[in-house]
Amino acid sequence: EVRDGTVNFSYTVDGKTKTASEKLTDNFVVGPTIVTYLLAHWDQIIKGDKVGTRFGVPDRQETVGFDFFKDHEETIDGKKLFAIKMKPTSFLIAALVKPLIFFITPDGKTLLEIHGRVQVKQQVEGKYKDLDAVTTFSYEGESVAGTPATSTPEGGNSK
Repeated sequence: EVRDGTVNFSYTVDGKTKTASEKLTDNFVVGPTIVTYLLAHWDQIIKGDKVGTRFGVPDRQETVGFDFFKDHEETIDGKKLFAIKMKPTSFLIAALVKPLIFFITPDGKTLLEIHGRVQVKQQVEGKYKDLDAVTTFSYEGESVAGTPATSTPEGGNSK
């Protein structure tokens, strides 16, 4: 929860709740707001600048620093895309978490894929573990990654 200039974390596991709080920063994002933040800074990223953010991680009850930057250009199914990397700023976290890669059209308007850690977890031997996946997005009237377009947008289809 964000309230009165503070980010308040609350995380409950097995009936035990842990809480923490941090001062809200202008570059604070959570999962659903990452792409909006990325696109708001599109011109900076495309010209080669790094754009920093503080990403809220509920199960850690803290924010973690990440930088967005243009990594490379790639063609997928005949479409030129920019690969934008989201890399942890902490050397220690970077050793544990692979960067996320966002594949976006050069105009910055269409996100087609995200490669890397997703918010959902997978159950392994009775415990929830982090999950790295490829998430693809398709949009009405288009074919993405060789699959037929649907009549409604789809997102979050992890492979």
